[in-house]
Amino acid sequence: MKVTIESISPVQKKLSVEIPPERVTQEIERSYRAVQSNARLKGFRAGKVPRPLLERHFGEQIAAEVSSLLVEESYGRALAEYAIPAVSRPQIVAEKLIAGQPFRYAATVEVRPEVVIRDYEGIEVERKVRKVREEEVVQTLDRLAESFAQLRPITERETVELGDVVTLDYSAFQRGKPVPGMQGKDRLVELKQGTAPPGFVEHL
Repeated sequence: MKVTIESISPVQKKLSVEIPPERVTQEIERSYRAVQSNARLKGFRAGKVPRPLLERHFGEQIAAEVSSLLVEESYGRALAEYAIPAVSRPQIVAEKLIAGQPFRYAATVEVRPEVVIRDYEGIEVERKVRKVREEEVVQTLDRLAESFAQLRPITERETVELGDVVTLDYSAFQRGKPVPGMQGKDRLVELKQGTAPPGFVEHL
């Protein structure tokens, strides 16, 4: 296999690939043997269809399949052998496949650009340091502690206080009629300002 690489742009390369004739013939013959063993043409038993008839009926199909196979196996090998960092599917333009002759195709593919870093030594950068206030530390620790907090039943008193979490059923009415969407059952409510409509927490 011969491979020629051409740089079209910093992000695009063209691979021109040539498959030797013996490999082309080998794959064509293998394909015809596979077709002949299963071909069903009127007047001939399976496996007994003459080669000229196979070429007439299946020639284009076999040529397309062999071309696709040769491109698939050689393209991947070329990328690996020449360490081409392809980042897209290739655009393939292939010549006609002819037994006993080399098979040629061109693959155009996008690649990762080469990034060269220059003139970076001696650059001064201002490092910004943010001072953390003590109250921010306390608030963060409180949030962490609260995230690991566990609820426990209160048995030492019978009144509700701010900071408690209560389980309740509730219904809202306006002029004696239920307000849609303002009913709940077995809801957990933490008693602190801003978690319920005004006056709700105070009345609980």
